Amino acid sequence: MNGQVEQRIDLAVRRLVGVDAEVGAEAADARLVGLAVLVAAGDVVDVAVAVVVQAVALLLDELIQSGKAFADAHHLAGLSYELMEQPDRALEAFDQALVLNPRYVEAHIHRGIVLAGLGRDEEAAEAFGAARESGGSERPGGIPAHHAAKLANQHAELGDAYAEAGALSAAIDQYRRALELGPAFHDLRYRLARFLLDAGRTLEAREELETILSARPGSAEARSALGLACYLAGDAASARGHWQRILEERPDDARARAYLSMLERASGA
Repeated sequence: MNGQVEQRIDLAVRRLVGVDAEVGAEAADARLVGLAVLVAAGDVVDVAVAVVVQAVALLLDELIQSGKAFADAHHLAGLSYELMEQPDRALEAFDQALVLNPRYVEAHIHRGIVLAGLGRDEEAAEAFGAARESGGSERPGGIPAHHAAKLANQHAELGDAYAEAGALSAAIDQYRRALELGPAFHDLRYRLARFLLDAGRTLEAREELETILSARPGSAEARSALGLACYLAGDAASARGHWQRILEERPDDARARAYLSMLERASGA
């Protein structure tokens, strides 16, 4: 693979999952994700389809569960399934992306393309109409939605750069600006909440996580973090309630069990 392709992979990694493409075992997986981004975009045409299959598995099993890039990951999975001529699975992935971000213009468009290929012309027309509606509407400041989404992601990238440099306040400011442009981008809201927790601003983190859960009550990642925010704010009872609820829904959740064990040790001290 030539140097230009390598550079495009690294850029795709940073944009999608926000990790340093040069460091650690996680980077190897992340670079695979980045390669899948380029394949799905038609940017690298000489890569075996098997790489895409591996990347899809990684996205669904690792990236989405990590709480990073929820809608983007599902959209990329849909593109990959489309390339592999698996339209039903592609539609499932696009539908999930749209559940998480109903104004995801590209997901509407690619969903329409798949539907048209299946001969489902009326549904395809509806999908293209939804794309036009989402892309033509405006967000705060009079910015069209598709531009607002791009700007929101750019603010998030800048926020990640500030956080990497140890400037958490600046990172938080950038994420707040991102959410002004994309208030439904709960993947960004979750990362904002994590930065707020790192900065010791637990009450603000709690508000952001509660906003996520009002839209996604089944998000174990957000509920686990909300429990931590409650605990750090001195509300152990609420923390316990959140972590117990996770175990009711996901009995094998190791993180919730660890947090509850921590509470038991603290109460017995």
